[in-house]
Amino acid sequence: MATIMINGIRLHYVDSGPPSGAGADRPPLVMLHGLGCSSHDWDFQLPVFARDYRVVAPCLRGFGDSDKPTGPYTVSGFAEDVDGLLNALGIERCHLLGFSMGGAVALQAAVDYPQRFASLIVVNSQPC
Repeated sequence: MATIMINGIRLHYVDSGPPSGAGADRPPLVMLHGLGCSSHDWDFQLPVFARDYRVVAPCLRGFGDSDKPTGPYTVSGFAEDVDGLLNALGIERCHLLGFSMGGAVALQAAVDYPQRFASLIVVNSQPC
């Protein structure tokens, strides 16, 4: 588990991946949790995906182990944080998976930063 300062707040994230050199040719997979949840929602899926991909799973602002500043909390603000995290981690392009509220964030990020994403996976969600 790691933390990083993004847009003035401390974001917690998990960053895991395959053995050194394996999967280096594949874009990473970024996994976004749903409302009221955290990166721990991916505790069972992350090790499986990390066999073949670098996997990054943040706790969005206000959730899990990330800072919980006074609002407002918006889908577009979460998407900005995701973009900031990708910049800070040196990830130019990735696969983006979002569940529930994380799916709305993923959809917004794909609209705002389309060049960043090799694919978009949205589960049990809708755009806001």
